[in-house]
Amino acid sequence: MSVDLKQNLFEVIKMLEEYLPHIVLGGGWASLIYYQYLWGDKNKFPIQTYDFDFIVGKQIPVSGQGKLIDKFLLWGMKPIYTPLTNSPVGHFEGEIEGTLLSIEFLTYAGYGRNKESIEVQPGIWAQTLEYLNINIENKIPIILDIEGKNLTIWIPQPAAFIFNKGLVFTKRIEDTKKAKDLYYIFDILAYRDRHKRELINGVKEVAAQYPSKWFNTFKDNLNKYFIEEPKNGINMVFSQKPTNAFKDFNDDQLKNNIQYVFNTFIKEIES
Repeated sequence: MSVDLKQNLFEVIKMLEEYLPHIVLGGGWASLIYYQYLWGDKNKFPIQTYDFDFIVGKQIPVSGQGKLIDKFLLWGMKPIYTPLTNSPVGHFEGEIEGTLLSIEFLTYAGYGRNKESIEVQPGIWAQTLEYLNINIENKIPIILDIEGKNLTIWIPQPAAFIFNKGLVFTKRIEDTKKAKDLYYIFDILAYRDRHKRELINGVKEVAAQYPSKWFNTFKDNLNKYFIEEPKNGINMVFSQKPTNAFKDFNDDQLKNNIQYVFNTFIKEIES
């Protein structure tokens, strides 16, 4: 993820300023915020992404400055709808600062059980996914200074981010998206030793808020991909490594490190 692409994040945040209290930023952008703003490492960039995942509740109140769809159209972001059986799932595509970006809204399946998506504001459809309430209910504020103005965005707690990713990656249809989810987990766990204990305890604390079967599923998913043969998760994580990441490792060393990080994490959360 480049500095130029980071500027696109700022442009999107400015565009959505009055709606920021109702949005939780997910995916690779959440990772960027962890490294550069929560943990203060301005040189750390995760996987490059052009997609924005906005996690929202059951309904987004209409701002006094107008509907979201009108704001998107004003910025040249066009809706792309995918007809499904019960309701449309869509995202918005357009160029910001010369870069083609995609914005998608996601919400917890419990808000619209048995529906592929729900209309959270006129013209705005959010795809319903299991376990997303974890990120909605365990969010933290981060203040960004953008062009001399302080804007508050919301991101999942790092432990909630890990717990959610560990639950949802097996439900992904595309293998690349599964691999990205696993890489996000690895990248955070491998980042700094002093964060590991905090993350392990945090995952346990977040998991304790939800049915015990969720935590069991989380552990079973990781065991299946990193402990049980053929340990496909190792190569999946390795396939997502940015070219400028983990330069101190050769390929075999990095794969061994991936296995070590996950083995240690799994052992710790099971204890």
